[in-house]
Amino acid sequence: MAVEYVVTDSAGRKRKVPIIGQRVFEAEWLPVAKQLGLDWVELMGTAGFDVTSEIRDDLTVELGTLREWIDAATSTASEIESIDRLRTELARLSFESGEVAYIG
Repeated sequence: MAVEYVVTDSAGRKRKVPIIGQRVFEAEWLPVAKQLGLDWVELMGTAGFDVTSEIRDDLTVELGTLREWIDAATSTASEIESIDRLRTELARLSFESGEVAYIG
């Protein structure tokens, strides 16, 4: 399993973006999320959730915090790329055009 970002457009077409493998999430990201109080990051690999306009900014900030921690602690390029990919996708999300998104 993996943590994926799924966007569905107004016509019902889905686009899946793999973010991080479940094993890496549980071993690397989840402990950091719990330590730093990154509630949305923690939910990404446990319960999953719909991304709404109300939480998108908070999630983006949490991902930035996670990125900074990983960059300082491990310098793992692939994990940094995963976080950057998700942050880019969140910025592209267009609620106005009827897109909906899910992370889990």
